[in-house]
Amino acid sequence: MYKKYPLSCTIATIMMLSSVPFSAYAAELLANAGEDITGTTGATYEKIKATSTGIIHGKSLKVIGPLTHWQTPSIGANGEQIIDENGNPVMIDHTAVRGTGVEAIGPSSQIYLEDTNIQRVTIGLDIKDNSKIRITNGTIDAGQNSDREIAGIKVDNQSTVELNNVSIEVTNGLGGQIKDGSILNMTGGSVKSFKSGISFADSMGEDNELKDVKINAKENGIMTDASAVTLKNVNVENVQKGLYADNGSQITVSAGLFQGKNLGIYAGNGSNIILKDGVTVLSTQNGIQAEKQKSKITMTGGTLSTTGSQSAAYAKSSGQIDLIDVVVNAEGNGLLVDDQEAKITMTGGTLTTTGSKLAVHAKSNGQINLKDVVVNASSDGLLADDQEAKITMVGGTLTTTGSKLAVHAKSNGQINLKDVVVNASSDGLLADDQEAKITMVRGTLTTTGSKPAVHAKSNGQINLTDVVVNASSDGLKMQGDQSKIILKNSKVFADLLLITAVDTKSPGISYVTADNSTLEGGARILVNESDKVDQTSLSLINGTKWLLKISTQEKDNAGNLLDISKRSLSEVSVLNLNNSSITFDSPMEDHYQTLHIGSGKPDTTAVYNATENAKIYLNTEWSDGIAIGNQKTDRLLIHGDVSGTTTVYFQNRLEKEAVTADDSDPLNTRGISLIQVSGEANENSFKLENSYIAIKGLPYKYILTAYGPKANYGLANANQNLLGSSDNFWDFRLQNAFLDPDSKVKAVLPQVANYFVMPNALFYIGLTDMVKQNALLSSMRTSALGKNKEKKTGFFLYTYGSTGTLSSESSPRKYGYSGADIRYAALQGSIALPALKGKNITTHLGLVGTYGQISFTPKDMQDAGKSTLDKWSLTAYGSIQHDNGFYIDTLLSYGIIKGDITNAIIGKTAEFKNAKMLSISTIVGKQFATGMEALTFEPQIQLAYQHLTFDTLSDADGFKVDMNNPHQYLIRVGGRLTKTVVTTQKGRFISFYGKVNAIKTFGDDKAIHIDKNYQLDTMGTAIEGGLGINAQLSQNISLYGDVNYQQKLQKTGISGANFSGGIRYQF
Repeated sequence: MYKKYPLSCTIATIMMLSSVPFSAYAAELLANAGEDITGTTGATYEKIKATSTGIIHGKSLKVIGPLTHWQTPSIGANGEQIIDENGNPVMIDHTAVRGTGVEAIGPSSQIYLEDTNIQRVTIGLDIKDNSKIRITNGTIDAGQNSDREIAGIKVDNQSTVELNNVSIEVTNGLGGQIKDGSILNMTGGSVKSFKSGISFADSMGEDNELKDVKINAKENGIMTDASAVTLKNVNVENVQKGLYADNGSQITVSAGLFQGKNLGIYAGNGSNIILKDGVTVLSTQNGIQAEKQKSKITMTGGTLSTTGSQSAAYAKSSGQIDLIDVVVNAEGNGLLVDDQEAKITMTGGTLTTTGSKLAVHAKSNGQINLKDVVVNASSDGLLADDQEAKITMVGGTLTTTGSKLAVHAKSNGQINLKDVVVNASSDGLLADDQEAKITMVRGTLTTTGSKPAVHAKSNGQINLTDVVVNASSDGLKMQGDQSKIILKNSKVFADLLLITAVDTKSPGISYVTADNSTLEGGARILVNESDKVDQTSLSLINGTKWLLKISTQEKDNAGNLLDISKRSLSEVSVLNLNNSSITFDSPMEDHYQTLHIGSGKPDTTAVYNATENAKIYLNTEWSDGIAIGNQKTDRLLIHGDVSGTTTVYFQNRLEKEAVTADDSDPLNTRGISLIQVSGEANENSFKLENSYIAIKGLPYKYILTAYGPKANYGLANANQNLLGSSDNFWDFRLQNAFLDPDSKVKAVLPQVANYFVMPNALFYIGLTDMVKQNALLSSMRTSALGKNKEKKTGFFLYTYGSTGTLSSESSPRKYGYSGADIRYAALQGSIALPALKGKNITTHLGLVGTYGQISFTPKDMQDAGKSTLDKWSLTAYGSIQHDNGFYIDTLLSYGIIKGDITNAIIGKTAEFKNAKMLSISTIVGKQFATGMEALTFEPQIQLAYQHLTFDTLSDADGFKVDMNNPHQYLIRVGGRLTKTVVTTQKGRFISFYGKVNAIKTFGDDKAIHIDKNYQLDTMGTAIEGGLGINAQLSQNISLYGDVNYQQKLQKTGISGANFSGGIRYQF
């Protein structure tokens, strides 16, 4: 039996045992105060120690620490000492390393070693109390089988350690500990530790530096507490935390690698870390982290990569991180700021995330600034969340490839983008809840998925200025009360421009304002299962253009493309149109579009408000008398009240139809219904651009006629109602304008009257030219100069003008005009060749050049304009006179006419350049002397022919005019009475004359052709009277003047006056 002794005896026995150190090597190398000792080269020592001012030198030394042996009693499971069969206590043998390799203690102790290896020690170097050690080349191996404090190096109390190419390996202990103002300067070498690498505490010396050092530790790499350290090309691998700086530490890192499993680099409590020259940071959790006030990490160049679920860069609680030209790769979050004004600034570089976490996340008053950064995110891009968190991105690109959001501001978060290119495979921008706000200035936003490009929800707001949005599906989505999207100088191209969805948490009205912007796509109002509907007020202002398009992508719940009849409908709750336009895109598959505005509910009456220059452009295929369901046109259906005036335009030139309406159909069913209003409106709520339009090839006037409760044209027809509400509605219809609605006489376009008037106006001025030229020949016969100096050449210059009024009997009831006012002014110059004298016959030949301008304005024609034409002509004349007073005057004239046809609304409607006019006139007369002195009478007869030629004219309103080259004949019969008074001065006289003529015109039943022949009026029969004077002022100069008046003799014709004056010079 083994005996058992009381535990007190065991304790007494243990106390009797002592630890016995054992070593087979030499003792210590020791230098005490004032000693300067050099160790034996190649020697081995248990320990090297300098105290006080002692100095030690050594080369190629070995330090092998002693082993300490001791025994302890063996204790059983019951707590009692175990006794062997001989009654002796059973003892357990122990061996441990407890020594220090190199120790320097005391002021100014110094140790200088080369090629020294230190092993089997608890602490490799223990330097304190203002001591110094320098080791060049060597190793330190500490901590094997020790039960004491273990460290590769310990530097304390203002001491200094310099290590060059020294390798430190520590088992179960710290690689190095530098504290209390001490300094470590290590170049080359390595630190390997089963715990942490190197720790600095209260060591703010500028000389702390690690260069080209490799650190491998199971716990942390480099830790600093209120210390300053410079790291150059230091590699820290396989540690939990690569670099941990706390309590105001100041760290500068150049190049190198920091690989921390839990954390790459940390700055806390006011610490400052500067990373430059291409530092690489790797971590399976957080990459770099700055925490607490005044803590800051600045990284220039290099790579930051994380493979875990945490953040590549994390600023917390007022910490700050600056990244400049850094490549960031993260499987978790890219950049994260959280709480108390934490801040990350990234300039240049790239940020790539490959996991399911956010690329950039600002929380709880944190702030992130990005400039010229390329962000590639496999999940969410940017998120600013809660308590005024803020993200600012200037320049750069943001690309998301997952199904998450590209840019998301939530719960008071704010995101500002400027000059950024955003490419999203899912949602683009979302501002959600509690005044979240996104502001984007310039840049582009492109989405390729089925989610909206821009989404404001639950009081969120998004502002876009000078931004181009390209959305493959939805452009703008509104959801929830007081949500806002504001566009300025921006463009949004989408399949569906605007989606209004229900927000069950905060239903209400949301607002979209587009200022000087371009919009493209349809619009939808979504209804949830409870039949709740949110509303969106869409305001288009300051030149905004909305192209309304049929969706090509919209699908039902089963994923099938909706029928085009549903895709061609658009809906808006409230539309405000201020100096802006809505254009309906061209029909698709022969389907036109309908835009519904308003819900028709009592609390949403003011649904369409037009101010300033509001415009709508429609596509319409003209028809008259076709059932409303078969009419082919875009439509605007307004379920509520209308304010203001909108101008309606047509995208296409309307073509004439093959089917003609039955004239017995009520007027309020004729034409096409374009716009219907269920609420308040007036006749001027919608109007055509020029108060009328034309149909291609037709000269008729088409107007927008309003039928409704207070309309001049009466009520709308209930069978035409498309609103599904009360029959007390407004219907704005495109219809023929009628001169007389009862007789259904169609009104022609205002400029058409100018075409009808023009031939007679030109004939009238042609006859005026003839009258003045014949008066010239008459004056030559009565001139004394003509008798005395017939062999001389004469030059004539004179001006004249005329006014006339064309009256028509049939035009008022056929075409709506009653005639025209004609004005003409001309300047003529003439050369008379020397007279040819024969036996009893004198012949005069000459040329006359004329420039004249005619204007004519149809009378009593709404919107008729004054047309002005210029005429250039050349006339050859000949006059043969017998001595017995018989004479024949002949004129041959050719003229070119150019000018414009106008109306009062659009101005010039047609231009012609090649119109020509040919005129031939012959007058036969004879002078008879009367019984009174110097008084002669001349009976005359004139036969004239006029011919006009025109090219086919193209009118701005889409029809062509064939003037059919009209001509007419004229016979004038009358007489002239002349009184000549000779003055006492030689060669001077004055003659007065008066004339009366009857005029008859006839022609070829003039007609012009547009869509059919339109018969024109003839000038008919008129009488003419006039007075004139010739005055011979000298032998070479004479003056001439006359005035004539023409009066029509029937209801149709021209009445008017002409007057002239001139001078003749003969040389």
